[in-house]
Amino acid sequence: MRVETELRESRATWGTFEWSDFSGMFLERLNLEDLGGATILDLGTGNGRLALHLAPRGGRVVGIDTDEDALAMAREHARSQGLTNATFIPADADSANYRLLVRSPIDYIVANYFMSEAAVRASAGALRNGGKFLFACHHEDHWTESGRVGRFSFSADRMRSLLTAGGLRVEFLGVDRRVVTYRGLEEIAKAAPRVHEKFLADGRWRALESRFGDGPAQLTWSTLVGAAKK
Repeated sequence: MRVETELRESRATWGTFEWSDFSGMFLERLNLEDLGGATILDLGTGNGRLALHLAPRGGRVVGIDTDEDALAMAREHARSQGLTNATFIPADADSANYRLLVRSPIDYIVANYFMSEAAVRASAGALRNGGKFLFACHHEDHWTESGRVGRFSFSADRMRSLLTAGGLRVEFLGVDRRVVTYRGLEEIAKAAPRVHEKFLADGRWRALESRFGDGPAQLTWSTLVGAAKK
C-alpha cells in the first residue's frame, strides 16, 4: 500500500520569525478534510487552540486534557468566540475510553503535540469505520543536537507500525523540520525557558555546552505529521 510522504526543511535565525500554533504541514492536512457536521475529538487539547480552530468547520468538537486550568481557559475562549459546539472534558487521553466520553460515533480524532502509543491504540479503536486520525507530534530529530531522542518523539517507521497494528490505513506521513540558529546557549535559554529547564534537569544542557561551547548554537525543531483512516 502506497503511503504519501514528504520532507520539508527550513532554516532560520532566532528573532527573524514567529512561531505558529500549528505546523504548516499539519494545517494543510487539516484543510484537506471536509469537517462539515463531523464529530471531532481533540487529544491533549490544553487551552483548546486546535479544538477552537476546527469548531467553526465541524459539527461537534470535544477536547480532553488532564489540566483543569487549561480546560477552564479553553471554555472561556469558546465563550468569547461564540462557539457553542465545543466541549472540554477532564480526561487522560492515555487511559480514557474515548467512545464513552464522546457518546456518539467519532469521525475524526486529532492531536497537536500530544502523542503516545496508548493514544494511538485508543484512537484506532474508537474511530468509526471510515474515520480519520490526524496528528502532529515530535519527530525523532526534534532537538537532535541534545544527543537524545525524546520519550514522546517518533520516527516515521515506528509511527507507521503503530498505526498499522491498530488497524488504521496510513495515508500520509511527513516531516516538517526547522533548524534554528541562535547566537549562543544564553539565547536558547532566553528564547525557550521551558526547554532550558528541562535540559538542565535531565543532562541535555551539558551536551549542548559540550557541542557548542561559547559559540553560535542551533536547535532542530522537527514535527511528524500524519493522517490515517479506519
